[in-house]
Amino acid sequence: MAGPLGGPPQGGGNAPRTIVCDTSVLLAGGDPRSTAEDAVYITPGVVGEVRRDEERERLETLRATGLAVRAPAAGPLTAVEQAARATGDHERLSAADKELVALALELGAELLTDDRSMQNVARHLGVPYRGFAQAEIQGLWHWQSRWRCTGCGKVYGKEPPRRECAICGHAVVKKHWRVPRGEAAGP
Repeated sequence: MAGPLGGPPQGGGNAPRTIVCDTSVLLAGGDPRSTAEDAVYITPGVVGEVRRDEERERLETLRATGLAVRAPAAGPLTAVEQAARATGDHERLSAADKELVALALELGAELLTDDRSMQNVARHLGVPYRGFAQAEIQGLWHWQSRWRCTGCGKVYGKEPPRRECAICGHAVVKKHWRVPRGEAAGP
């Protein structure tokens, strides 16, 4: 049987859970709770991401039925920031994303998101997570980046001035690789 919101099946019977939900999950429809006793949280950053009138109405309906808004403490936010830097996800996560992972860490809650970078940081911190419309990541990943000239192919260790190749003058672009923890990046 599928879980709430069409996600994967729920385990552990009907024991109440604490869930921290990503914005996209809440706006997709349905209710992330599997029982009325489940506690569902979002952060002020999520509220700030909701801009369209129909999305605000959806959010207010969920809040009226028990969705709570809570900001994480400074300690968990610092831990998330450090973990995101360690995995290479810090540039991929918005402030709201970091708040959500930090709140899940603080509450000992399950993080409900399809965002791979959020799942990766959660995994790094030992925070349980579950995908909504996609399967969860299975391993711990990190990102590596290199700057490479689009003309001559020269590789730079850091961004060159004006993103321009010192040898041929062509544009230099950043290339990212997602690699399993402990392995080297691609070519």
